[in-house]
Amino acid sequence: MKKSILIIAPHPDDETLGCGGTILKSVDNGHDAYWAIVTCITTKAGFSAERVQSREAEINKIAALYRFKDTFSLGFPTAQLEDTQRGALISKLAKIIDKVNATDIYLPFFGDVHSDHAVVYEASISASKSFRHKSVRRLLCYETLSETNFNPAPTGGGYFRQTFMKT
Repeated sequence: MKKSILIIAPHPDDETLGCGGTILKSVDNGHDAYWAIVTCITTKAGFSAERVQSREAEINKIAALYRFKDTFSLGFPTAQLEDTQRGALISKLAKIIDKVNATDIYLPFFGDVHSDHAVVYEASISASKSFRHKSVRRLLCYETLSETNFNPAPTGGGYFRQTFMKT
């Protein structure tokens, strides 16, 4: 059965660090892969125009190397997702899930210490409820080791648990 795999990355590089080999294997096995990049850099945020252009060129090159069917840039500011309207993020993710008929969704591990990763995890869970999206069969978390290793207790009290599961 051909799958439609959606990889949701808080930042461009998280997909490679977290599940790059799995993406390559999935595409080699004939599955369609799609890339949703949640954040971006902008000149408004203090990045030079040259750096913004360079990042876009890097993203295009990586998308071609992975042979993604399509890439979606959601355009949220990097390292500021905690202050973003959750509904807007959830809505954008849900529209992509519907557009690609995602069967498998790869999302960041909830225990990653980077707050952007935790926010994307939570929004992805909300956006991908199978009763709203009949195509969704599996949700799989990937660890971005540059972030997960900073968390002293990834199974017992990461950012997600501290922030979203307060009792």
